[in-house]
Amino acid sequence: MYQPELIARRTDCGGATDAPSNVLKPLVEYNSPPSANFLPPRTGSGTSWTNGWCQLNLQTDCAQGDAVRDYGYFASTFVVAPDFEYDFFYCKHNGYLADAVVEAASDYDRLYTMAEAFCAAADAEFNVSSITTASFQAHYNPARDPRPTPEQSRYIRAWTCAMGGPGGDMNYCTYTFKDLGNDKHCKYPFAPGYKGTEFEGTKAAEEITCSDQMPARPASPTLRSAV
Repeated sequence: MYQPELIARRTDCGGATDAPSNVLKPLVEYNSPPSANFLPPRTGSGTSWTNGWCQLNLQTDCAQGDAVRDYGYFASTFVVAPDFEYDFFYCKHNGYLADAVVEAASDYDRLYTMAEAFCAAADAEFNVSSITTASFQAHYNPARDPRPTPEQSRYIRAWTCAMGGPGGDMNYCTYTFKDLGNDKHCKYPFAPGYKGTEFEGTKAAEEITCSDQMPARPASPTLRSAV
């Protein structure tokens, strides 16, 4: 069983002293050192860098996934309510449920390379360096938009790039949803977002449980220390 709680966590997150009041600050300014591709360094120490995920203490397990070179870390700690459809459409519209991404789900280096390409496309469309907390909040409203449009979804992807990268989301998507076509989907019965939570073993009335196995995860992922 994958046990992220056994992996040493980095303890230096939450250092931004200007949040949450400074909602107009470009989020890429939390990247240290500055990153041309918006992602942490592919190699080196897991604490030689920081980004928006870490500094703002927001979904810090995205940063943790890069720190230990396993995006599954985020997927295994994410909790999603059974009737929350927003993420499926976000995943679908961004191509995170495509076969190529599913096949690479357990390979950190392959997902990192894909994340670079996704962020390059996002930058060309939305200028990732201009994205702020305020602009993100103007686009992300699941209560108002339970099924995000393709453009809304791509903007949220651009926001993840500004924060430090979409690798965690890419992995989470592949381990939680399967696209059945015609805006239908199923959820894997032991999806990481359900295990060990109040949602384990529950589902929404219209929810379909995938009959096949979720993408395989290596029994012993190659990790680097996060500390």
